[in-house]
Amino acid sequence: MNITLKKADLKGYASALVVFSFTQEQIEALKKEKNHDALNTLILHLVQSGDFSAKEGQVLIHNTNHQLTFARFCLLGLGEKEKLTIQKVRAAYANVLQACRKMRISEYTISVEHMPDEKFSVEELAEAVIEVTLLADYEWDKYKTKTKESAPHISSVTFVSSSEKTIGSMREILHKTQLICEQVVFVRDCVNENADDMTPQMLERLAKEAAKQYKLKLTVLDEHHLRKLGMGMILGVGQGSRYPPRMIFLEYHGNSKSKDSVAFVGKGITFDTGGLNLKPTGFIETMKCDMSGAAAVLGIIKAAAALKLPVNIVSVLSCAENALGSRAQKPGDVVKACNGKTVEITNTDAEGRLVLGDAMAYTVKQYKPKALIDIATLTGSCAMTFGDICAGIMGTDDKLIKILFEAGEKTNERVWQLPIYPDYEEDLKSDIADAKNCVLTRYAGAITAAVFLKYFTEQTPWAHLDIAGTAFLEKGKNGHLPKGATGFGVRLCIEFLHHWKP
Repeated sequence: MNITLKKADLKGYASALVVFSFTQEQIEALKKEKNHDALNTLILHLVQSGDFSAKEGQVLIHNTNHQLTFARFCLLGLGEKEKLTIQKVRAAYANVLQACRKMRISEYTISVEHMPDEKFSVEELAEAVIEVTLLADYEWDKYKTKTKESAPHISSVTFVSSSEKTIGSMREILHKTQLICEQVVFVRDCVNENADDMTPQMLERLAKEAAKQYKLKLTVLDEHHLRKLGMGMILGVGQGSRYPPRMIFLEYHGNSKSKDSVAFVGKGITFDTGGLNLKPTGFIETMKCDMSGAAAVLGIIKAAAALKLPVNIVSVLSCAENALGSRAQKPGDVVKACNGKTVEITNTDAEGRLVLGDAMAYTVKQYKPKALIDIATLTGSCAMTFGDICAGIMGTDDKLIKILFEAGEKTNERVWQLPIYPDYEEDLKSDIADAKNCVLTRYAGAITAAVFLKYFTEQTPWAHLDIAGTAFLEKGKNGHLPKGATGFGVRLCIEFLHHWKP
């Protein structure tokens, strides 16, 4: 999609469609005005006829007349001014894009002067509307046969303002938002891809391409290196698969004056059968999404490098396939992590915490980051708790969690904290090893999984993001979140990086 900014007066402006947004209060004010130009006369007619009331998310596309130079206009309702939020602005403008696609309109113009700048700054609005315009047009249709009936994608959107100052303030926002959304789309594509294509080896290849493009330092640990380093947990998870595990490290050095870094560790289970604790029908079908965390940390470091953020980052992709087979690990086995801790496998479907544990322990020892954030589709328990509304967050550092929470509120990739009280450690005690990998009860599954991960963080400030409910959707929502992969985590963590200081 081509997004452009243009200084122009809408009087005399030629376009196939121009978008004007209104709160209900603005419509009431319009009714009281005595003198109306040609456009407002048309709008008032549609209001008085009951076709448009500016209720939240309402979209009305209508033909103009010979007095106006644009062929059609779109009226977008924003609801009550006092109840308006940036997220509601996102959802409303996403509705415009979806309506245009249904009507086979491939390009349109947005009037910046008619965005709700009484409540929000132009910069806030520009970021939100550009962002949703880029993300709402996403559709995973790689394997669909295209037909004449297929809804066309939007080819061009132009933001028009009569103020050069306004257009100038939007230029940097457009550049930044395009770079971030490009990586959100990249993550969505990775997660939506077939599991036999998006293997640990494919993630290694994508990491190599990123390292070359953005001049990142790359380190790959194959099964030989993993064995040499004593990473029994990730090796145990991957031993039943024909695709050997990989642990991939990418380093971005954006601040040459500091050695301090933040590490992002992503769960990269490229398909999760559950192992011998086989997942049933109704759960196994979408398990190609179990590498969403690894895809996210790859997207995060690529976005940070593209934006030239003044921070140092390590992104770790801990990748394996949890497959069935004669070599698959068995419940009751004991494996040893690279930090020497032994773990009883009580459930082979609690594999994500195993690949993360080895990766986190090695990252803490090798890189000594000032902050450690893991991102994982870790537990169904977290999805049951929060649904697809927000991710769970747990950890050992209140400052880190607070910054992530505030970043989530701004980006609407929201997180909510759960406790990890020491009392929960009692449930992870094993009779035959240092710990169990999974508590065999229905209760507190998201929390006990996080408590297990804590064993591998040492004293490093740490936050755990359980994105099980938010990474992959059964149906689209909010206009810009599609069915399937959402790319959750990229926008959240880039916003976090703008505010994190070691």
